[in-house]
Amino acid sequence: MNRRKALKIGVGLTSIATLGATIKPWFTKNLPLDSRVFSDMKDLLAELAETIIPETDTPGAKLAGVADYLLLVINDCFTIKEQRIFYQGLTVVEKMAVEKFGQSFVCCDAKIREELLTILENDDGHYQGLLYKIKRKLWGRSFLDLLKEHVVEGYCTSEAGATKGLAYQAIPMKYEGCITIGPDQKAWATR
Repeated sequence: MNRRKALKIGVGLTSIATLGATIKPWFTKNLPLDSRVFSDMKDLLAELAETIIPETDTPGAKLAGVADYLLLVINDCFTIKEQRIFYQGLTVVEKMAVEKFGQSFVCCDAKIREELLTILENDDGHYQGLLYKIKRKLWGRSFLDLLKEHVVEGYCTSEAGATKGLAYQAIPMKYEGCITIGPDQKAWATR
């Protein structure tokens, strides 16, 4: 084999290897995450939901089964991009809890959990108005936005949340578009 042919083969193999290394992240980035990834984090999801809607005189998110709802929504309704954002957010929460307090988020008490979520919200909340819209368009919704929206949605559509956390009226008598709510009155659960 002469030198020119050996150089062509070497350049060709190098080009193929470089192209493969360049394309592989694109393919793996666009593959959905395995549903077991989030199933393994069910306890973390339940504690995050309970931190957002804690149990008081009404049932909390854990009792309402919001973690099961979140798993269903993540696996069946989220885009691949949202799944990846959510997974990264969950790992960041767990990592922050271990680094700052030396224990898993699930093992932390309610005050520490609130503090961690407040830190995340402050880190995420410095975008306002147009900057927020641009950020959301380029990088998608943040982990905390997705979490809060779906925790509230899961709670309000659960039986415990709709009947005990909200004022449930199975058959509304008449439509009133704007009514005054009393000081201790719950919001309505009918749609």
